[in-house]
Amino acid sequence: MERYKRFIIFSIVFLIGGILHVVLREVDFTACFSPLFYGVLVIVWEMLVDDQVIDRRVRTLVRGIVFFLGMYFLLQICRYRLTNGNSRFFRYAYYIPMIFLPLLFFYITIYMNHQKNDLPDKRLNLVSVPAWVLIPLIMTNDLHQLFIRLDDNL
Repeated sequence: MERYKRFIIFSIVFLIGGILHVVLREVDFTACFSPLFYGVLVIVWEMLVDDQVIDRRVRTLVRGIVFFLGMYFLLQICRYRLTNGNSRFFRYAYYIPMIFLPLLFFYITIYMNHQKNDLPDKRLNLVSVPAWVLIPLIMTNDLHQLFIRLDDNL
């Protein structure tokens, strides 16, 4: 029953955050409200879930997911509030959490289906190779324009 209460509370808080984002959109002192609010909400969620996850590997992956979600919210603040969306670095860095989050979720599903002593096949580690190849290509896009072509005004 406690788990359902937490789910309902988090759902209500999440909806309140969305409503406040729309209501406070034009108020100056709340410019970074949504990314900060949802970043704190993700951290609180991780603290509540952390003690319930028994498997050390899954707990580490959940912490990685929280890290990349936090990175996403921080990059959103930097990109839109500090540089008004004109920074190529923040635009490219946005793709780092977008690439690693699905990968971490994939590994969580793999580890949740195995017993503690039963390790998954080592070949599953090859799934992360494209991510590690894409990140340097994305971050050096200005040199080769292979990933995305941007106008000169960005």
